[in-house]
Amino acid sequence: MTIVDSIHGTVTYYCWWSLFYALGPMIWFYPLNELDITGYEAFAAIWLIPIITAGAFVRRVLFSERGSVALELGMMAGIYSFQMPSTLSRLQVLSAGNGAAMLYFCGKLFAGSRETRIRQFWLLMGGHFIFLASRLIMTSIAPAWADHRTNWMIFSIFAVSIITRVLLKLAGFAPSENKENTASGGAAGQRSKISSHAAAAPPAPLASTFRQITCGLLTGSLFYLTHWIFGELGVLSRWAVRGVTAPPSPLSPFHTAPLVLLALSTGMFLPYFHTKTTSSFNFWLAGTVTFFGTYFLHEYAGFFCGLFLAVWCSVVWVWSVRRWWAVGDNPALVMTVAMVTYLAQIFFHVWTVAYNFVPGGVYTRERSDALIGVMCLAMLTAFGKFEGSIRDLRPPNFFRLTVFIALIVAGAATVYRLPRQPQPKNLNPDTRDLSAVIWTFHFGYDNQGWPSLHRAADVLQATNADVIALLESDASKPYLGHNDLALWLSETLGMYVDFGPATKDHTWGNLLLSKYPIVTSTHHLLPSPEGELAPAISAVLNVSGHLVTIISTHMGNDRDHLDRELQTHYLANLSASSPHPVIFLGYVTSKPFSRDYLHLTEQGRLKDIDPTDRQRFCEYIMYRGLGRVGYARISHGGLSDTELQMGRFVVGSEAGEGVVETREDAVPAWMRFSPRFGGFTPGHYAPWRHHYHMSTPKYFLDKTGS
Repeated sequence: MTIVDSIHGTVTYYCWWSLFYALGPMIWFYPLNELDITGYEAFAAIWLIPIITAGAFVRRVLFSERGSVALELGMMAGIYSFQMPSTLSRLQVLSAGNGAAMLYFCGKLFAGSRETRIRQFWLLMGGHFIFLASRLIMTSIAPAWADHRTNWMIFSIFAVSIITRVLLKLAGFAPSENKENTASGGAAGQRSKISSHAAAAPPAPLASTFRQITCGLLTGSLFYLTHWIFGELGVLSRWAVRGVTAPPSPLSPFHTAPLVLLALSTGMFLPYFHTKTTSSFNFWLAGTVTFFGTYFLHEYAGFFCGLFLAVWCSVVWVWSVRRWWAVGDNPALVMTVAMVTYLAQIFFHVWTVAYNFVPGGVYTRERSDALIGVMCLAMLTAFGKFEGSIRDLRPPNFFRLTVFIALIVAGAATVYRLPRQPQPKNLNPDTRDLSAVIWTFHFGYDNQGWPSLHRAADVLQATNADVIALLESDASKPYLGHNDLALWLSETLGMYVDFGPATKDHTWGNLLLSKYPIVTSTHHLLPSPEGELAPAISAVLNVSGHLVTIISTHMGNDRDHLDRELQTHYLANLSASSPHPVIFLGYVTSKPFSRDYLHLTEQGRLKDIDPTDRQRFCEYIMYRGLGRVGYARISHGGLSDTELQMGRFVVGSEAGEGVVETREDAVPAWMRFSPRFGGFTPGHYAPWRHHYHMSTPKYFLDKTGS
């Protein structure tokens, strides 16, 4: 294999993984907006396109040299989909690109000699390692989908790679894969007699239907395991998180991501050096136990189980190749079963979280353990006595170089991002003001389905808030893009962050950003016997020597009356038991002075920041032991379906309970909210830009007018 072939293959499979991971979040946008099944989920059927390879003529056309180039061009169009003008056109082109990618996978991994398939496997894995490392540079965001600039960069690299290889082939410098090839793992320039013989060998006979089905179950489960937990290197940390302790735990994705990549890399080499051990039933059993350990355990125990799971996952990938050899040259049944399995598992995962909005959700609620059990049973077929040459398992030189480059990139990205870690802010000794924002974040996608992180960060920075609670913010799920919003916003805004409960706990997410150090925090799963699980964080901040408790929560759906009653009691007890001043930032789904509202204010000993504001239903800001000085509501501007609410307080005082003022020129400059969002605005602000509305901002002055 030439250097050009190796580079081109790695680039192609980098784009392959980019496309494969992108379709789920694009489809998810529609049910996310409608909170219902919309019909656009049918685009996932494009992943079943391998069924057309059942025809010999189709295989001859698609798996030829020209067919491969055509499929690469289709994948390139899929990458370009990010430049489309509308969400629907983007989904259509991205789906077509995924169809081309699946056929490309079938042609490269199920056609040609054994050596050719092995070579393509290592290119596939190398592309994945570079893909994972590149996400670290972008703070967990896939570069192809981060913004239009990086998307165009990936598209251009892919285009140059395709054009270069085609021109070299036309000039006779790049030999066909069907001709003699250099040995992948040997010294440069040496030819493999075995590979020459294999290339000339007739196609392998088709395996039995049962073997093809079990191979498909293995492949689909392996795809989903990789996507679910190892599609982004920080996911494992988000599974293990359980709050902030003093001193803070280093189990942050910033610290642990390179370790996960190292574990995945190690697993790729183990079958060659420890063939008997890694192919045994005991090794499968150890992986199964650690998979359940990753799910059920927290903090260090869960994380170290996850590291072994990363090794195990890579080992299963290596062993899966021999199953692909055994099924012959017709991938139709294997890959169709594989993608049906993958889709069934990802939809099951959606059902475990969205059970309150989907049919049959009562049977899948919080049953990820059942999904894990099924996946492990499916992957058992990868293990067993190894029959073949140990040379088949030897990672070739170009793959070793690819892994080395990926690890170097991961380490360099970590060092590069080190200056972006937060530094504590000092409280202004004259004003002692502390401001807080609550916002339902919509998972970092705007109301048109486009990534909104940069625009959202700009808005949040413009508020100059000291504390930010973002709800519906767990995008560390395969169908939400595996974007670590907490990490990205923390580094972009220079704020401390707490994310919880863990992403494996089946909530929609809750994260807390603070300019002041988080001393301790506890993650809560609120009582939810009927509806969706409700998350909460109770954190203690060190505000320049003053301890302040922040409670951030997203309560259950308004139709689940029992859930909300139990959750209100839980939160009220949590607030009342705090020995420190409290700021409550909650999505309460109740009207002012309703049962839940009164319980929070009376039993929780909280004050509403503006009890005269009757035009609220979801978001509320309440407090105790602080002086309120300002309240504002900012329209969502199309970035979410919910507005931002903001409160300003004074630490160490309970003044500001008297006069209400709406004229900015009548209040001290330090009390005023940002002029970025206009001025006092009565009623709802309809245009899709951020602006104060609903008769805010308001300022609360003490009787002296200050």
